[in-house]
Amino acid sequence: MRRKIFQVGISGRLIVVLVLALGLVPLGSNPVAAQSLNDYFSFSTTVEFSKTQITGSEVFYATIEATANTTNDLPLSVSQAEITGRVIAVHQTSGANVTLNSSYTININPFPSQAGQTASANQTVTLQFPAGSQSGSYSVIGELIEAEVIVLFVPISVTSFLPPSQTMGAVTYTSGGGGGGGGGGGGGGEEEEGVVSTATVNLAGLTSETSLKVNGDGILQETSQLKTPDEKVSLAIAQGTKLLNAQGKALDSLSASEVTTPPEPPPQSAIVSAYDFGSEGAIFDPPLTLTITYDESLIPDGVAEDSLVMAMWDEATDKWVMLAGSTVDPENNTITVPVNHFTVFAVLTDTEPATLMVERPAAFVTRTLSITPAEVGVGERVTISALITNTGGLGDRYKVALRINNVVEDTREITLAGGASEAVTFTIAKDVAGTYSVILDGLSGTFVVKGTADFGVSELAITPAEVATGEGVTIKALVTNRGDVAGSYKVTLRIDNEVAASAVVTLPGGASEEVIFTIAKDVAGSYAVAVDGLAGTFVVRTPPEPVKWWLPGGIIAAAIALVVFIWLAVIRRQRA
Repeated sequence: MRRKIFQVGISGRLIVVLVLALGLVPLGSNPVAAQSLNDYFSFSTTVEFSKTQITGSEVFYATIEATANTTNDLPLSVSQAEITGRVIAVHQTSGANVTLNSSYTININPFPSQAGQTASANQTVTLQFPAGSQSGSYSVIGELIEAEVIVLFVPISVTSFLPPSQTMGAVTYTSGGGGGGGGGGGGGGEEEEGVVSTATVNLAGLTSETSLKVNGDGILQETSQLKTPDEKVSLAIAQGTKLLNAQGKALDSLSASEVTTPPEPPPQSAIVSAYDFGSEGAIFDPPLTLTITYDESLIPDGVAEDSLVMAMWDEATDKWVMLAGSTVDPENNTITVPVNHFTVFAVLTDTEPATLMVERPAAFVTRTLSITPAEVGVGERVTISALITNTGGLGDRYKVALRINNVVEDTREITLAGGASEAVTFTIAKDVAGTYSVILDGLSGTFVVKGTADFGVSELAITPAEVATGEGVTIKALVTNRGDVAGSYKVTLRIDNEVAASAVVTLPGGASEEVIFTIAKDVAGSYAVAVDGLAGTFVVRTPPEPVKWWLPGGIIAAAIALVVFIWLAVIRRQRA
């Protein structure tokens, strides 16, 4: 699985600078400062590594994808552009640098020149650390070697207009320990430290001087040359080629056999030789090179050898399809062609070219971008889909990448026969409010994630903290809507974990409001208060008994009365 590690690479700049260097500036002069790239192009570029943890001689890949959209017509027509570069790695501690790929080329053809046109470049570059490389973290850098454009059929160098280098990302390299050693036969096993786990591709009807080994992703570990026992057929497969079966898994077998009774050729054509290759549905990226040695005695009289063609049998149409790029070598009686999948291949004579259907390679077009719904809440799902159509005549696989805010969110890989269509659907959800841009295979759109009301309760206050039975206690709390849209919130007061009261508060985004509860208790004791996660207590006490003032008053009154009585009695006795 690829991991996105870099957002803007050198290729995106190349697309726009190449045109501005020639289409806008007279030859021999420097770019005019008034001209802006954004006046003519908008572009997006990504660089992806197949992996970032590399061990020993392991092969890995950098895939450069660039798309440019022309917003204004160019003054001059640029027919194509070709950029050659190399990839190096610089050790982040020691500063030592090594070459991972000495030369790769990106060709942009046709080149857009009118408003509304789009140019895309997609190049997978094979990378490998040389033996003896130092372990550690490396910065991977793309260096420009040469850049040319074709204007009015004249190739012109524009290397000086472009940045000489661009950081592509970073990887960690671990040198393989202990040397290779021989390996016993077939399939992989558990991966030892410093050793890439591989499996051997089984061969039937083919031989090779070296074992055909692929890693778990189907990547060929060493360049191989396969031949049939009679050496009439050879397959050249470069190191780093991805070999996959019909299910998209690493290929586990290859086979070749001569076809003695091939399907009937078209009228006025003859089959010189035919071979069936398997496994059925196998796909190669980049294409391997197929060479068939033919017997010139089987060529009908009057047919020139250089008119021979390589054709494949298309089971979907039950027709022979002429392959583009066939090369005939009359001196060695061979015909060679690149192939990216397996089926029955044949060497045909073509006395009447109109009798052979010319191969139309797979060509994919993306239409009808749909984003539904266009507005959702935080965490809600958005469905993004588009219709992919193979407008070519041959089937192939196609990778579709969904970018959200120019970052790869997800990918899909589909297989389409020629002329077929399939809807590709992605479902995503975002947790942050905002407007999100969508790019799906060149089509663009947006969706909006609305914010939500987000309530919080704070500043709990209980006054007074101590009351007598039956007296009221005031409980306050501050409710705040921390979100950016209005909403309602229910605040609940619990006393001793029992709901005592509640209130509903409606607030706009960013606003606050104080909620007040008043409660009284007739039973003395300590009461626990809880308001939406905030806690406190108050105490209710029994009031003291009132003083019985009548008792001492009565005693005093009685004493006074007794004194008065005695005094009166004494007075009367004295008078008597």
